[in-house]
Amino acid sequence: MTWLYRLWAPLLPLFILSGGQVQATDSVRLQLKWGHQFQFAGYYAAKAQGYYQEAGLDVTIIPAGPGTDPVQAVLDGNAEFGTGNSGLLLSRAQGHPLVVLAVIMQHSPFVLITNKRVTFDGIQGLRGGRLMLEPQADEIQAFLHNVDLPLEGFADIQDNSQNLEAFIEGRVDAIDAYLTTQPYELLQQGVPYNVFHPTSANIDFYGDNLFTTEHEIHHHPERVRRFRQASLQGWTYAMAHPEEIVDLILAEYPTTKSRDVLIYEAKQIRQLMLPELIHIGYMLDSRWRHIADTYIESGMLRQDFSLDGFLYEEPESADYTLLIRVILIALLVVLLISGIAYRFNKLNKQLKRLIVIKNQYANIGESLKNVSHQWKQPLNELGIQLMRIEQLAATLKGSANNEARAIETISERGHQVLEFMADTVEAFGHLMSNRDTVEDFQPREVVKDILLVTKDSLALQNIAIDYKNDAQSVHLEGKRGRLAQVILSIVGNAREVLVMRDVAHPRITIRDFCDEGDYVLVISDNAGGIKTSRPNDVFSLGFSEKTQPDAGTGLYIARDIVTNDFKGTLQVYNEGPGAVFIIRLPA
Repeated sequence: MTWLYRLWAPLLPLFILSGGQVQATDSVRLQLKWGHQFQFAGYYAAKAQGYYQEAGLDVTIIPAGPGTDPVQAVLDGNAEFGTGNSGLLLSRAQGHPLVVLAVIMQHSPFVLITNKRVTFDGIQGLRGGRLMLEPQADEIQAFLHNVDLPLEGFADIQDNSQNLEAFIEGRVDAIDAYLTTQPYELLQQGVPYNVFHPTSANIDFYGDNLFTTEHEIHHHPERVRRFRQASLQGWTYAMAHPEEIVDLILAEYPTTKSRDVLIYEAKQIRQLMLPELIHIGYMLDSRWRHIADTYIESGMLRQDFSLDGFLYEEPESADYTLLIRVILIALLVVLLISGIAYRFNKLNKQLKRLIVIKNQYANIGESLKNVSHQWKQPLNELGIQLMRIEQLAATLKGSANNEARAIETISERGHQVLEFMADTVEAFGHLMSNRDTVEDFQPREVVKDILLVTKDSLALQNIAIDYKNDAQSVHLEGKRGRLAQVILSIVGNAREVLVMRDVAHPRITIRDFCDEGDYVLVISDNAGGIKTSRPNDVFSLGFSEKTQPDAGTGLYIARDIVTNDFKGTLQVYNEGPGAVFIIRLPA
């Protein structure tokens, strides 16, 4: 190895220089949207763990006081960075040069909390009532518009300063709130309430985000890049060590929250961020476009609004460290290429296996998402029923038979909800268990299980799904879970294309039948067909209409499973309104 040492010895100083550059310290300010709490844990962690210092930044974290508007604070130059929500779109539309750097919460914590009488009357029971709403609750305004309950329908609207006292004392009928803290505080005080989620009206906005101005990005692009990177690094640490950050908040940041409330808040924020599934800070242009369209439909945003310049794009750094390292690595690759050539075949096999595993996990994640959608409404309904039981139980003291029958009816309804949830869990278990076990099974049961765990998720996107079963007695020998993986891949692909192309009256149709001793499963949609002269190219590795670098594996694996595991065929062609996938398996 002497020759290798002689070659690399002169290059070692370059490695040392490339990693040893020292950055000057910049002082910047971050304006929070509320007082100190776990909602801003990532920034506390970045400061405590030295991430800001390593990035050459001296960061001052400023809590919000009464009447503080983080957008105005940043625009006025009182802070370089701020924390906001999806309402930044409206500020941008008003001509303010705001730019979103990163999304922290993939789902918004905004909800509407109402008094108990709305439990029985539905949200329309608020009409003519008293509402307390904060200035930044644009999402709640859009929600009320979508449920045909505009602000004009209320008798009184007051400014909400995040003080629950007016609601607790009965001076208002409804109040906007953060799901992460305020319902828990009401529960601790024994105050009965009901929660309405904007998602029930198909409004699913981003939650907290990090923003700055075009001026800051133009004049200090490297500082913005370093602040964003260090902040996201802090959020990663905070999600991995929530209790440590809770203790840090209590020790170093004045807060009105107790330790129990902060721990509860940390758990709720994790569910809104989904750090195990989505990279912290990730945001999607099309999701922002959907949010803008919702504002437009609610009359809160003009039709010609453009996202241009609103979403941050990280600039190329002028630092040549990366270039030097790339050159050195390239030289090393040239020296070692002959020694690794024999491993190519083995690596290719490993890659194929990794693709299979990735696709399996993707389908598991898809099923988990479907189950969560399937459970969301039953859980909410079950909570309502239990609340009603508590109400009646509190007032029932040897009362008449009518009240007894009311309790019996509510109890029966609760059992029905629980049975529905149990059925969903059982169907999910059928799909995900025994994935590598060869068994005798009926394919129609696999299809029914898939329909059970996907129908509500599809319904949220207004996608209808039909199943016509003409092969009721057919049995197959093979791996039940692998067939489920194939069907989920095709149905999931159809759903993505229907949503991406914004198809009117989207529909997925599944039918099966027997043909010459074979089991035939046909899955079709009305998304307009496959946009290529050779439709079967969709089964090629990497083929996808999506721009994500990891797209285009699902259908490739689906055909591989059908061909190798079931000795069947998987074909696709365009017919009528869309694509038609045909699975033919020997029965």
